[in-house]
Amino acid sequence: KWPIPEDAKRELAWWKDRTDGVGIANALRQKHAWIHKNAIGRPHGHGGGHTLPDHAILLDSGIGELRRQIARRLERGADSEQTEQLRAMDRCLEGLSNHCRLAARAARRKAEEIASRAGLEEGDVLCRRLLEAAENCEAVQSGKPQTFPQALQLLFFSNHADYMNNPGDANSFGRIDQ
Repeated sequence: KWPIPEDAKRELAWWKDRTDGVGIANALRQKHAWIHKNAIGRPHGHGGGHTLPDHAILLDSGIGELRRQIARRLERGADSEQTEQLRAMDRCLEGLSNHCRLAARAARRKAEEIASRAGLEEGDVLCRRLLEAAENCEAVQSGKPQTFPQALQLLFFSNHADYMNNPGDANSFGRIDQ
């Protein structure tokens, strides 16, 4: 058994038994979740599986560098099929970057909302965590992750985007230990 760092133990203790009302935010998706659960919403008849994203490409380069690489490749010229694929990849990365920006904004707003309430015991801790999350989201919006929390944040967003594109298939992060 690996030793758990003290800061990780504190984090785990803070989250223990917390629910915070987390659930499916999209009411329509929640109402029709049974469709995907029973594989009815998957025309290929497949009830689960996996995708194999190469996380290292995204984590080593970052969103901004990957977009620059795509732009350079488009400048050199490509056939119509390659051009279409490169533009699609760039749109996906642009969406991921925008998601990072919007998540940072939401975290900052929530921190301000919590900070404005008086008498919250956990307010300072939660505000600090939200502001750190916002900083991490802003950092990976166009740059490559520089810290472990930034890498985890980008990995989470990437997996979420994969899941939105492949419901049921991107249900895990894969072998991120490799």
